[in-house]
Amino acid sequence: MECEICKSYVKELHEHHIVPKSRGGTNKPSNLIRICVDCHSKAHNVSFKGVKGLISDASIQRKKQDEDAKKWIEENKQKIDNFILDVYDKNPEKAYCLVHLMNTENISPSDLVSMCKNKRLKFRGTIDINID
Repeated sequence: MECEICKSYVKELHEHHIVPKSRGGTNKPSNLIRICVDCHSKAHNVSFKGVKGLISDASIQRKKQDEDAKKWIEENKQKIDNFILDVYDKNPEKAYCLVHLMNTENISPSDLVSMCKNKRLKFRGTIDINID
């Protein structure tokens, strides 16, 4: 994936709020930019590669959550398939959207696990669908 600032190709991008949420910014795509860890570090004037600071701690925690989630996904592929089928039974268009977002890596592994466990689609507050 390509960083929207430095244009380097990296395996993982961070979503950075252009207007911080603490200052009234939203999670809408128009307020988010997908950037590499180096550009994100520069944007916050911190090191995401180090172990200091709340932001870097949150980044490390999120990475650990995603690693744990990837393991859960590998071990529970049938549950994910069943979840997608449940969504499809209620609304095929939303199931196609979910699969597309999964295939384009626009859903983090930890978000996917949360959706499966809670049987609920929730995307950054813009899409919130209870499937029970």
